[in-house]
Amino acid sequence: MHGGQELVFIGRSGSLIGYGRGRVRRRARNASFARSFHGYGVAFACKGHPHYRPQTRMPSLKELLHWNLAIALVLSSALVINELHIQRRVSSQLFADVEAIPFNNVALVLGTLPVAHDGGPNPFFTERMEAAAELYCSGRVQHLILSGDADIWGYDEPEEMRAALVARGVPSADMTLDRAGLNTFASVARAKTVFGQERFTIVSQGYHNERAVFIAEELGAEAIAYNAAALPIHRAKRSWIRERASRVKMWLDLILAARSPLARTAASFER
Repeated sequence: MHGGQELVFIGRSGSLIGYGRGRVRRRARNASFARSFHGYGVAFACKGHPHYRPQTRMPSLKELLHWNLAIALVLSSALVINELHIQRRVSSQLFADVEAIPFNNVALVLGTLPVAHDGGPNPFFTERMEAAAELYCSGRVQHLILSGDADIWGYDEPEEMRAALVARGVPSADMTLDRAGLNTFASVARAKTVFGQERFTIVSQGYHNERAVFIAEELGAEAIAYNAAALPIHRAKRSWIRERASRVKMWLDLILAARSPLARTAASFER
């Protein structure tokens, strides 16, 4: 008797009939690949026979659930570790008191739309402009780089920021518009590579400043940040969720930037 092997059913003509397991009685001399079932003219091919095909077992619902839970646990743990790493790295470089923030010649004001999704005023824009004007008027910076998208929903973010800051008493001559700041990474990188700033102050909401300062440090710049007032999380759920995704995308941006020809050339000069 022979049991427990994966076998295939082969008819008298040599055609494949099906697959199976079981105990069969030895009828052929070459027992390594053929067994025949008494009276039916059916052979069973063992592993190594040309007709042998291993059976595949579909995972059970319980196993799929376990795998999904394991993947979700790994991903959530990675997100939490990423959050903690960023916060610990830059927490000492963020300031909410204008009297406590160190002086820098230039501040980088990160752009946002002046209107919210409902068509009303965007509180993030308003608070960000208030913080930038306060920083300038207190003498903590002497020049502002206004960085944003020049054509988003029909708005020119840098121009909208300039108009808002002029209305708050900031001279237009002390502002430079960067219309190619399509996202946070581009704005921070351009402050260093295009505008030649090795040390600067970033102006945005606190959660946004954490990522921006982290990017600046990774790109070799010295950055601190002044936190504009932010809305509570329950009133800014969309922004909070988007920031979590942006913190994951940030690593891809940093990897691609490190591999760019410009970055490799700069690194060779530094050496």
